[in-house]
Amino acid sequence: MSHRLNPGDVVLVKSDIPTGRKFTFVPGMCEFLGKLVTIRSAYDGAYRIEEDNCKWCWERDFFENYYVVKDDIEYDTVEESDILDFLLGGEDNG
Repeated sequence: MSHRLNPGDVVLVKSDIPTGRKFTFVPGMCEFLGKLVTIRSAYDGAYRIEEDNCKWCWERDFFENYYVVKDDIEYDTVEESDILDFLLGGEDNG
């Protein structure tokens, strides 16, 4: 199950480093492994996230197959409290 992501969606970056992808996963992206991030823009299979100030190109496979959308939460193994803390601006979003 893979969903197209839209600006404003909050997603979980996979906790392992993806390989063999269209875009390169660079060392600077490692700080986001296993953390919730917010999609800022999407274009031609590339996503930009707010948390890295749109520095890197992320692809859909870098994120888990569940996501959070403003008022509708869909999640798999993420703790609900972690999602709520993130949405409410809590300190710990990972």
